[in-house]
Amino acid sequence: MIVEGKAICRSCVSFYREPKECFACGKLSSRLSCSPSKGILDPVCDHCRTLDYRTCRVCRKHRKVNHLDENGKAICNKCSVPGSATRTCQACGKTVAGGGNARCPECSIADALSRRVRLNLELLEQPWVRDLFLRYCESSKLRASVGNMPGRIDKYAIFFREIDKSGTKHQDMSQSSLFKMFGAEVLRRQFLVVSFLVEELQIDWKDQVAEDLVERKRTESILSRWQDKPWFGRLQDYSEHLSRNDNQHVSAKTIRMYVNAAAGLLEHSGIGAVTELSQPHVDAFLTKVPGNAASLTRFLRFIDPVKFQRSFQVKGPSHVEKQRREKRQINVMKHHVRKLKTAKNPLQHRSLLAKIIAQAYQVPLKQVLRLRRPDLKIADSEIILWPSTLAITLHRALVKDFQILLSSHANDCLFVGRNRVQSLSVDAVKHHTSASACLGAHVAGTTDRFKASDESTVFIATRARR
Repeated sequence: MIVEGKAICRSCVSFYREPKECFACGKLSSRLSCSPSKGILDPVCDHCRTLDYRTCRVCRKHRKVNHLDENGKAICNKCSVPGSATRTCQACGKTVAGGGNARCPECSIADALSRRVRLNLELLEQPWVRDLFLRYCESSKLRASVGNMPGRIDKYAIFFREIDKSGTKHQDMSQSSLFKMFGAEVLRRQFLVVSFLVEELQIDWKDQVAEDLVERKRTESILSRWQDKPWFGRLQDYSEHLSRNDNQHVSAKTIRMYVNAAAGLLEHSGIGAVTELSQPHVDAFLTKVPGNAASLTRFLRFIDPVKFQRSFQVKGPSHVEKQRREKRQINVMKHHVRKLKTAKNPLQHRSLLAKIIAQAYQVPLKQVLRLRRPDLKIADSEIILWPSTLAITLHRALVKDFQILLSSHANDCLFVGRNRVQSLSVDAVKHHTSASACLGAHVAGTTDRFKASDESTVFIATRARR
């Protein structure tokens, strides 16, 4: 074919042809051909021409089928010839199944991976980012033998491309800068790249910092939602007051919960100014959302300390409700203890163990998940958690499971997550324990269905007396 006085080869000619309709399916295509050996005399597209092709069981090539074996698997013409069922890979010299001169699957994947890396490398401009991308693609974190790895390299390249476009220098890479560039969700999904960057760039990665960054962004989102309200300025002042509180440290998550509860109260009341807030407004909101009683106390004290002491009353749960809640928690934990003994998934085992420790010793779950090896003291058959502060001696019913946790990995962080850098999140624990938690709550009051062992019964009774 000649185009503008220049010759076009057979491989490229399809890009210069005018698309025409396939005789069989009617779709437009520039790759139409006939196949007289198959009885196809009219031009058809590649898809219609190879409808009878299947993947060969021997060479794994998509070819014309010669026959089916005893298991119904297709075998191509070249692999059906006696004596040609094996070939020598031209790259590594290994003998592999199938005829022809094609390379082995491992060498084919490695070559495709190398070409994809070189292609994506040209998207990066900063030398240190290019070098980092190459080292990541050559690291042991990636399994080069995986068939979909060339496609995954494209996604990793997009991550490094964002770092390259930001213009950030090598020395300025930090946890906060990564969060600003990608956000929490992208960092969670790209856990392999994040763990590599933390190791290679010596980034100081802390779970508390990550949590604070996420919660501050959520608080900003809550505030932006109410910008058109007349009481927005007062709500913003309240958020800033909580952030700069010098007398008592307030975590970023607590600030977000306080601000959200205050915004909910003001919106539900339908008032134009904070000074119009009254006791009936508070009672009506707590009737609708009873879990916000503790969060509202601080806000009411902030808007008017004198009026809060004289007028406002924030009612919490009754004594009967507290007893019912305690009983439900004990029944849930009984089921968690039994589930822990049969857990085979390592993530589920860690999640259940962390949940039980948090419930039994009244320690925040996040504090348990951040437990590290220096926070332990092992003496004889006892394990003491946080010996310098809380000094919690682990019950013997949990010692064996905790020893399994210690021997499962060598990380300093005990309840490690998937990326081996961060600990398990509260949401991950909730995911891995949700089924057992729902089942345990369902049987509250009918504990005879889950008769715990003597050790578990004593352990749970100890928790109930705390």
